[in-house]
Amino acid sequence: MDRIRDKMNKFSALTYDATKSWLSQLLDSGETDFLTDFVTLVFEKAAAEPPFCALYARLITELCAGFPQLVAELRRIFSEFMDIFLEADEPDVTAAEYKAFLALRERRRYRRGYAAFIGEVAKLRALSVEDVSRTCNVILDQLMTQKIQEEKGLLCEEYADCLTVLMKSCAVLIRPSVGPIMPRVKTAMDRNGSPSLTNKARFALMDLSDMF
Repeated sequence: MDRIRDKMNKFSALTYDATKSWLSQLLDSGETDFLTDFVTLVFEKAAAEPPFCALYARLITELCAGFPQLVAELRRIFSEFMDIFLEADEPDVTAAEYKAFLALRERRRYRRGYAAFIGEVAKLRALSVEDVSRTCNVILDQLMTQKIQEEKGLLCEEYADCLTVLMKSCAVLIRPSVGPIMPRVKTAMDRNGSPSLTNKARFALMDLSDMF
């Protein structure tokens, strides 16, 4: 993994072919013990480095096509990363869960980038319409919960941005199946009893309503 991290830290459009070739040789060797850490690393770097998000999506998608063993890891880690959109109370510093809470809190800083990555991977058909819909509903659940509370305006804007970037990035894929989501988007736009629904968050949701 140290060698993989070194390669991925130098990852760019210029190094794409060389990096993919090197990773392909590694996967061809039959080694599998690094798969979980590798796919997790791709998810984390894609979320934290928006300019390279589409490139990471292309890399993981093309590798999955050549090495089916990656597909199971992609789907498993996709499900694990869904927690990035959830809010949770901070456990006691002495609790066993505290370390995991800190790691998840760090990942939550990159929610927007992760939403963009999911959209890019779905656009390349490595994730399904159902996967995108599930993610949209998780985000909408959180937005609906937070908008009725006080002083959660920035969080609502973050969730609205995540939903917008996700749906727009794979619009062609999800357009035929977006029907059940849009009524929820319109409900989320309702200002009644929503002190934390800022104009910025509402306008982002309105953009989706106009687009779909």
